[in-house]
Amino acid sequence: MTIESAVRETGSERASFFWLILGALLTAFANGQWTLALAAWLAPVFLLRFVRRQKLVRGFLLGVVAVTLASVFPGKV
Repeated sequence: MTIESAVRETGSERASFFWLILGALLTAFANGQWTLALAAWLAPVFLLRFVRRQKLVRGFLLGVVAVTLASVFPGKV
């Protein structure tokens, strides 16, 4: 592994948290008071993108926490 690839991987790992936040926000708007059909279709796409860029257990656990928190406060974000 070269230094350039290590920097690229580290940057993409940090950037993947953007997909987690976006997926969690869309999950919150896919259920609850303000239901958006497009959010229900796009939220899993962004959450899967996050999980695939993380290590297995870490990505799964953070994804579950994000979806759980988004489901506890649906549409109130």
